[in-house]
Amino acid sequence: MIWIGLTGPLACGKSTVASLLQNKPGCAVIDADQLVHELLMQHSSLLKNIKAHFGLEVFDFWPVKEPWEQTPVLNRKRLAQMVFPDPKKKTLLESLIHPLVQEHVLQKKDIAKVRGTKYLFYDVPLLFEKEMETSFDFVLLVACHLETQKQRAWQRAGMTVEDLEQRLAHQKPLPEKILKSHYIIWNDFQDLKTLENEVSQFYHWMIRKYQL
Repeated sequence: MIWIGLTGPLACGKSTVASLLQNKPGCAVIDADQLVHELLMQHSSLLKNIKAHFGLEVFDFWPVKEPWEQTPVLNRKRLAQMVFPDPKKKTLLESLIHPLVQEHVLQKKDIAKVRGTKYLFYDVPLLFEKEMETSFDFVLLVACHLETQKQRAWQRAGMTVEDLEQRLAHQKPLPEKILKSHYIIWNDFQDLKTLENEVSQFYHWMIRKYQL
């Protein structure tokens, strides 16, 4: 099984590429963001640690059966607002989450092997920032030009240019990511069909290079 890192800056179309790859014969995708979301919603020991370190203000409380019976539900947006501006808090939260993510990724890799998956992609937005590139057989980067990125961030996520620039300031520059990647899909296209063709070209390149 070939283990492939899939990454790309915000609003470049990485998630769309991942969904297209998911439908290709022999391919499967593990989504790091989805794993984190599941852990933050369901993992009881992680939630206890978050409550211990960040307090009850990052939780909402909802009635279970009776008004006086309430259960804490993590408010991810509030947690992000607390953690994102503070590097120490961000590092602390990552130290709580990342070991659990790694454990679940290993489990999913084992399941993929049993199912006969030939090409397993790990969709990681901050792959290069976390210096993970050497752990993969190769890295696929989805990229676009800055003007396209700004337009999509505003249209799809309602982000301002300032929001986007703040996010990008915490990421490695695109030219550095390009140099470290093995294959790049440039996604400045406005139509899905053209992107589908680019993904198909990549897929055929991959199965020729890594014949399984």
